[in-house]
Amino acid sequence: MKKGMTKVSVLYPNGEDKTFDMDYYCNTHIPMVKELLGESMKGATVEKGLGGATPGSTAPYAGMGNMYFDSRRLWKSLRT
Repeated sequence: MKKGMTKVSVLYPNGEDKTFDMDYYCNTHIPMVKELLGESMKGATVEKGLGGATPGSTAPYAGMGNMYFDSRRLWKSLRT
């Protein structure tokens, strides 16, 4: 991430009744979002929740997606 860029994060809650398909998210969802947003999206990262604040506890989030934008182009792509 460079100075002046915008980072947008999406957090996916974890829990017994929640599912998060990391393979789908990385290999299908992120490329689809990139295609929709085009060159305004400069990059993306995906993180998997490994554990909570205390040892042995469950991670509060199953996954987190981060998208990086050139701030000037972000607003232009959202308006169209």
